[in-house]
Amino acid sequence: MRQIFYISRSLIEPADIRTLYEHSRRHNGQADITGVLMFTGGCFAQLIEGPAPALQALMERIQADPRHGQVRRLLDRDVTARRFADWHMELFEMPGADDLVDDLLQTTSVSPQRAQRVLELMLAELPLRC
Repeated sequence: MRQIFYISRSLIEPADIRTLYEHSRRHNGQADITGVLMFTGGCFAQLIEGPAPALQALMERIQADPRHGQVRRLLDRDVTARRFADWHMELFEMPGADDLVDDLLQTTSVSPQRAQRVLELMLAELPLRC
């Protein structure tokens, strides 16, 4: 089982996020991918988990997707269990996190420890505790 936490700049209109979410949810269910998509208004932060080949294929599609800019993997690791086993994809809007994600996109290097702290901070803000 693999887990990837990435961030990217959103190149879509905020009104189009639901369409992206619905498409992602269907695809992820078919590909045995679970996770959470956090949308800040100007950026995405997403934690995805599943079989390594499925995640690699998904990341290749995301990096080629014109709705994403500056895609940056912050964590890419093996895990023993899914954190979101019941969620093919859930969407949470986090407008207050825009500056945080933007700062990470501008930073030259992000240590795995800092990436983990950011991830935990963002997950702690979700309406449903994870």
